[in-house]
Amino acid sequence: MNGTMFYGWSFDEQIRDSAASGGLVTGLLIYLLESGTVDAVCCMQKGEDIYDPRPVLITNPDEIVFCSGSLYCGSLLTADWIVQAVCANPGMKIAAVLKGCDAKAVIELTKRSRLDRDDLFLIGLNCSGTISPTKARTFIRNMCGIHPDLVDSLIIRNGRAVIRAGDISREYSLESIEEEGFGRRDSCKRCDTP
Repeated sequence: MNGTMFYGWSFDEQIRDSAASGGLVTGLLIYLLESGTVDAVCCMQKGEDIYDPRPVLITNPDEIVFCSGSLYCGSLLTADWIVQAVCANPGMKIAAVLKGCDAKAVIELTKRSRLDRDDLFLIGLNCSGTISPTKARTFIRNMCGIHPDLVDSLIIRNGRAVIRAGDISREYSLESIEEEGFGRRDSCKRCDTP
């Protein structure tokens, strides 16, 4: 329906607290696995730190909670990873969480018969863009005055970046960060399907 908006969140308090926006997507992914609608979920999980998102293929609903929240410092092309997961697991129904650029790539790959759309359950997310891990660490050190390894979260929302490290919270407009040369990737700034 055009013009209709629904708000939702997870019933699980732990998921609500760890997720980026109330845990609706995390709750949906758990439901998809528990109900047998899909066999696996392809999503991002924090690697060594917040600057290191890693694609994972999860089949256990209890592991989905470790993927809740947003990671803005990756340069992963999820579509490539989905192709690899599908090729390694023929016939497996896979749910995938995608930002706009990844969704466009997956749709194009289905047109080219590299992916079977019937084997995919796609969940599109709004995206404010991504920042290279190196630029993010330099920005946090130089502009925020915080050691990058101490940062708990970096969130981009409504044209602002919020950095949290323990009790410290810093907030900057994306415009000011980009003026200093630490902002989003050029392709993210030009994106027409965020």
